[in-house]
Amino acid sequence: MDNEGGCLDDETINFCLALLRKLHPKSSIHIYNSFFFARLTQSHPKKRGFGYNYSSVRRWTKDVDIFSQDQILIPIHVRNCHWCLVSLVREGKDSQAEEEQSDRIYHVRFFDSTLHLHLAESTDYAQAAMEILNRYLVDEWNDKHPHLKEVSTPQFH
Repeated sequence: MDNEGGCLDDETINFCLALLRKLHPKSSIHIYNSFFFARLTQSHPKKRGFGYNYSSVRRWTKDVDIFSQDQILIPIHVRNCHWCLVSLVREGKDSQAEEEQSDRIYHVRFFDSTLHLHLAESTDYAQAAMEILNRYLVDEWNDKHPHLKEVSTPQFH
């Protein structure tokens, strides 16, 4: 726990995510660590809004094709005050050829326990985060599947 304000710190979040992975070793889940979103957005704790820097996280998936996973989990530390979780679940878990992966649909969920407290601000933050992640996923697809660039990228809803 963080000593200032009682918030969970990044080490606790990473431990919980590692424990989740250990409890479900055979599942097809890719779990990013707690630093991923901050690195992707190059966010500053006091800055409102996001930057974007795909090159800073490009190598994070050099050994895994996230689009072959059934689920992707991305923790997000919101303005250093609480954590949210983004979950992308692939529709259709049957084995298809790689060429057909581009037609896959991913259902995106943004879990935020404080959404009801500051609805307008939280909704804006969630929307901005989702736009950033959608951009990341398209860039990731194009980077990792250059031979399929002519095919439409996966859809994220």
